[in-house]
Amino acid sequence: MIQRLVDVLKNVVGPKVGKPVGELRIALLHEDSGWGSELAQLFKGAAKGGEIKLSFVQAYNAARTSDFTPMILRMKQEAPDVVLAASYQTDAIKFQQQAKEQDF
Repeated sequence: MIQRLVDVLKNVVGPKVGKPVGELRIALLHEDSGWGSELAQLFKGAAKGGEIKLSFVQAYNAARTSDFTPMILRMKQEAPDVVLAASYQTDAIKFQQQAKEQDF
């Protein structure tokens, strides 16, 4: 799964942004259960292997997080080219709504 994502970043996203995959600034937001944490570790492994560059990594607790604004503002400062999220659907919707409110 991670290799497929790296391939999409390399063959689709990179050319659209005008950067090789190794120069893409990638932000990763993940919920902190076993599922989200495991996916984060796989992404971090790809970064350590030099396939991708993670410029921002943030875990959150899905049961206690309803306001993503502080994370969005920190992420926005990093100016990522791509945001990857390992989240639940309801969290992703909240994140997207709040990101739009912050012009991100």
